[in-house]
Amino acid sequence: MTSKSKTSATDDMTAWEMALSVLVGLRKTEAKALEEYRTLQAANPRNPFARGMTGAYNLAQTIGEARYVFEYELRRIAGSSNRTIPEREKDAKNGRL
Repeated sequence: MTSKSKTSATDDMTAWEMALSVLVGLRKTEAKALEEYRTLQAANPRNPFARGMTGAYNLAQTIGEARYVFEYELRRIAGSSNRTIPEREKDAKNGRL
């Protein structure tokens, strides 16, 4: 019996390209979490403890910290191995990994 395995987009990617993809995902997630927090903030300008505010803040902060540490380590690795990191998401979409 032969197994039929589906190929995915990551099958043709190197580990470095996959790590950059994770970085782009963290950047997008951080932006979305901050947007959600700011929306809650705008809806409740006088109540910092309104329903959902603490959770939204904690999520945005945690994702921001994860992105910061991950990006810092990728930059450190890139500097010592002659690799580049896209500054923004549009660079990755344009094939400038």
